[in-house]
Amino acid sequence: MENKTQNLVNKIVTYSIVFFGVLFTIWVMRDDNPAETSYEQQKQWANQKATDENTSELFSYIQIAQLYNDIYDLNSKLSYANEQDLENLEKSIDEKNELIDLIDDSDEYNLAYFENTYPNSFALWKSSNGSNNGWEEESIANVLTGLELNAFISELTKFIRQDKEKTLWSDVSLLISFSMLIIYIAAGLVIAAFGYLYYIDPKKATKTLAGIGIFIVFMVLVYFLSAGESGSDMKLASTAINSTIILISIALLGWLGGSLVKYIK
Repeated sequence: MENKTQNLVNKIVTYSIVFFGVLFTIWVMRDDNPAETSYEQQKQWANQKATDENTSELFSYIQIAQLYNDIYDLNSKLSYANEQDLENLEKSIDEKNELIDLIDDSDEYNLAYFENTYPNSFALWKSSNGSNNGWEEESIANVLTGLELNAFISELTKFIRQDKEKTLWSDVSLLISFSMLIIYIAAGLVIAAFGYLYYIDPKKATKTLAGIGIFIVFMVLVYFLSAGESGSDMKLASTAINSTIILISIALLGWLGGSLVKYIK
């Protein structure tokens, strides 16, 4: 009865690891990777967003994206700032966060952005329509003129690319964390099992050590064959993804092969 329970627990744990490994890997692989797309493809993302959203929403998006960039830059300076600079930096960060909330809830800031950033288009809209209003719900192509429209699309492309990079690295970080957790658990279990086996049967433990050595060699090979500079986040991400895919494939093949053998017998 104990063996049946152990086998059931082992299967549940194994299948759960395979399931979450596949899920996280597919999740990451479905993300758009700006590093692997041309500028023209990235520009299509901007054109699609410009088609789907009105001018007010787009202006809010651009301003908020820029503010988040500013906050990121300010946060990067916190670690080496002196006491006076630290206070000023924290104050600037708070002000920008408050401004994000204001931009998100008001067209007043979008109007000022329109007037200051695209003065030619603003003047043309005002003269054609007799007021500063009405542009908010319009398509951006109906509000901005040629050169200013091209400049806006270029700016939109830049921020969409940044958003997609952040999304990709967030998902990759999750996959890395999952893979490292599995590796640490596996390493801990292997060491514990080896210690116990060596205590009860030293000869058999020595043979098992060869299997551990093969796994270590496998991980080292995957690391060196994965993309990215040594020690970089990209290297770790590639290693985590590649090792997860290979180990999941081996587990699935073993499961299918075992089932097939049992069926034939």
